[in-house]
Amino acid sequence: MALHVATTLLLALFVGFSRQQNSALERACNPPYTPVGGECLFINPLVTGSWEDMRAYCQSAGGDLVNVFTAQFYADIVYFIQAQEWPRANYWVGGTDEGHEGVWVWLDGTLMRMGTPLWATGGCLNSQRPDGGTGENCAVMSDIYHLFINDLDCTSTSVHPICQAAT
Repeated sequence: MALHVATTLLLALFVGFSRQQNSALERACNPPYTPVGGECLFINPLVTGSWEDMRAYCQSAGGDLVNVFTAQFYADIVYFIQAQEWPRANYWVGGTDEGHEGVWVWLDGTLMRMGTPLWATGGCLNSQRPDGGTGENCAVMSDIYHLFINDLDCTSTSVHPICQAAT
C-alpha cells in the first residue's frame, strides 16, 4: 500500500512538473506566434498561396510549415482553428512526397504516419492514405475532410499556411 501511494505521488509530481514545463513553453512564443499544443504556431487567415510560397512565407517569419508529429498535437491545432471561428478553409502543413512518389515525409525528413488519426478517408477504397498520385504531392489539412490531412496539388493557391516556429 505504501509503495502504491509513493508511486502515485511521484507520478503526480512528474505530471505536475511536465504541465509546468509545457505552460512555461507556451508563454515563450514570440509574436506573431501563438502557443498551441506546446508549440509556437502562426496561422494567418488572410494569406493564401501555393505550398512553396507558403513555406517561404513561414520561413520569412522565422519558422517553417508545421510538422504534425502526434495525434494530440493535431487535435490541438484543429481545436485552435475551430476556436478562432474563421471561415472554413484549407491549411498547408509541412508534408510532401515530391522527393519520391508515395513516400510521405515531413520537412525534417521523418516519415509521415499514414492512416488514423491524421489522414482523411478518401478515394474508392477509403484507405486513409494519399491517393492523388503524381499530381498531388503536398499535405493539406482539408476543409472538405473536416481538417484531416489530405494530398493536394502543390500549386493550389487558395490555401493558408500553418507556420511552426523554429526551435
